[in-house]
Amino acid sequence: MRVKIVGGSLLALLLLLSGPQVSAAADLQETGGKLWRVVSGKNAKDEKEARTLLDSWLKAQNTGNFTSYQSCYASRFQGVRRTGNRTLAFDRAGWMKDRGKMFKKPMSVQMDKVEVRINSNNIIVRFEQTWASGSYKDTGPKELFLVKEGADWKIAREELLQSNVLAGAAKAAEQSASSTGGLLFNFVRVSGPDALHVIMSAPGQENLPSDNLVLEGDDAVRLLWDGVGAMRSGADLFIGDAILSVMNAKFRFYTMQGVACEATLKQIEMVSLETPHFSARGSVSRGETTKEEYASSSWTNGNKVVAYHVNESSCSGKDVQWAQPASAKGAAAVQQSVDETTYRTALSKFRELGSYAEVQSRYKKEADAQDRWDVDAKPSDAKVWTSVNNPKEKMVSLFASVGGCGGFTAQLWALWRVDAAGAWTAIDLGANGQANSLAPQYALDVNGDGRLEWVAEQFPGKYYFLRMEGNNLKVDKDLLIPFHDCPC
Repeated sequence: MRVKIVGGSLLALLLLLSGPQVSAAADLQETGGKLWRVVSGKNAKDEKEARTLLDSWLKAQNTGNFTSYQSCYASRFQGVRRTGNRTLAFDRAGWMKDRGKMFKKPMSVQMDKVEVRINSNNIIVRFEQTWASGSYKDTGPKELFLVKEGADWKIAREELLQSNVLAGAAKAAEQSASSTGGLLFNFVRVSGPDALHVIMSAPGQENLPSDNLVLEGDDAVRLLWDGVGAMRSGADLFIGDAILSVMNAKFRFYTMQGVACEATLKQIEMVSLETPHFSARGSVSRGETTKEEYASSSWTNGNKVVAYHVNESSCSGKDVQWAQPASAKGAAAVQQSVDETTYRTALSKFRELGSYAEVQSRYKKEADAQDRWDVDAKPSDAKVWTSVNNPKEKMVSLFASVGGCGGFTAQLWALWRVDAAGAWTAIDLGANGQANSLAPQYALDVNGDGRLEWVAEQFPGKYYFLRMEGNNLKVDKDLLIPFHDCPC
């Protein structure tokens, strides 16, 4: 399955829910002072074993029992740790090395608003975590992905989805949402074969029952309205006038090189976005799980969005990256070759950044090394883009990344505007840029004004659309696709 990010209409905003989405049929229970919300599945044995595992996991941290803590994790595991704006990914060995340092000091870990989603071959647990040690304290939503390893449930993936450092009003202001900026942009998911889902909004009410599911790629899809017959009962909870107003509107789709095709927005669907665990795919191919069970699992595990379904032959087989209404004035950015002088200038300015110095300091401490952390940087790490509407001004981007799932890891993105006279001006990516380890995916000129916008990725499935505001690059929208796989 391919995942692409594309643009669309501002007529409806993308407001993906960061917290758990709970069906009306969920069971609310209280055990040990905690509320448990069992969303799907009625297997009492699995539910009991999941609770036992979570109790052990929580107790191990609060009592400092590192041996017991390690026994909670699967042999194939990936963990994502967030501390404020800093994000790190680890395989099992790297996670235990990092957690081992944490266990050297007393800590307090609390779980609140626990939600359990039981499927045929996995269990997802989502909750609000409050973590404190010494003078540091943060809170935020966490997700644990459990799989069967032998006869026991184990944690195969753990991710703190957001780290809210409890440090007063300044931090709260930093985390406030940005305005939309008036740009015609939405995300699109390439789902099944040549099927594009132009994402318009997230549902604001309880989810509809998960009947009549269709599997497209890894996405569980439900038709809300085909544009001809009656709207499905309850669909009006999700489809507003703004979404309906662009039904049968023509959109222009772009590749990196320019216009690829035009297609008309057809039926309206609800799509559950998820990158599933490898074991879920394997269970279908081995005949252990039916496609219906797989679709039900994907529906339960993913983030729900309302989207238009586009399946048109003119777009078939083309590397579509973004789109917008055919009447809009957007344009693809032009990527130029990077000459040696431009690369050397960018690398020199890159190494003068304060954020670079912070990474270098951490590299020396964590990797016990004296060379530069970006010693393997190469000209291909640099990119030069221009807008077709402003060819005399260019944007120079330099992105460096080291490490992987274990050991020392770092990413840093820097961006400069170079005017017609050759003067370089650094663009401020702020807390949502360099410190957040964003990786630029592509540039675009959404409204054709000659100023570029950007799509960047922080982690698989977590994409951002960024726009210029003065000399700053601001996060305008995001797309959060739960990543439940284990690439390590």
